[in-house]
Amino acid sequence: MKRFIKTLLREGLTENFGYRSGDLINKAETTANGFRLGGRHTGHFGTGYYFFSDKAKADAYDDRETTKIPLDGYNLTKGTVELHGLLKDVNDSAIGFGKDENELSWSIKHVLNHFNQLEKAVSTINPRNSRESAALSPEEKELMHKEIGNFIVIDKRNEQKIKEIMSMISSDTSGDTPSTVLMKYMGFDGVDSRGTELDKPQYGSVIYDIK
Repeated sequence: MKRFIKTLLREGLTENFGYRSGDLINKAETTANGFRLGGRHTGHFGTGYYFFSDKAKADAYDDRETTKIPLDGYNLTKGTVELHGLLKDVNDSAIGFGKDENELSWSIKHVLNHFNQLEKAVSTINPRNSRESAALSPEEKELMHKEIGNFIVIDKRNEQKIKEIMSMISSDTSGDTPSTVLMKYMGFDGVDSRGTELDKPQYGSVIYDIK
């Protein structure tokens, strides 16, 4: 069955559309529509045009006209509860009640790690066998553990990347939420929750900008 679906996708025989309740003029979940008050539990996938997997869900959401959105050509990452929670932490630490620069740095770090976009630390201590490992001093063992055992120990390249993202968030005037700024930085055009339990108003799918 999976092979059959892949064949259909390759041949363009399946539709790749989203269905939005509303137009493609006004974005949802901007910093101006309540995010700055903090405590929000929805909309953390980003600022943009939210949509459902089918027309019936969009029609049932409210009484606005449903818009059909072609989705080909967008780099959409899969929507998950874990990702929504990580992005919520970014928004909360950047503009919510829990606003804190140190927490924001940690939150960004966790999202980058989620997408494997942290530079991996290389240990300066590389024992070749158990005998060499046993011969390490306590200080050397502690250093090796820090270097290879915990992604939170950041090298200079990661520090610079996080500082750059934080600067982009603080200087952004577009109305994008911090989570959107971060996702765009990583090259994503939005989040696709179609075919998952998140295909509902609480989470949904989103395109940041219509091409």
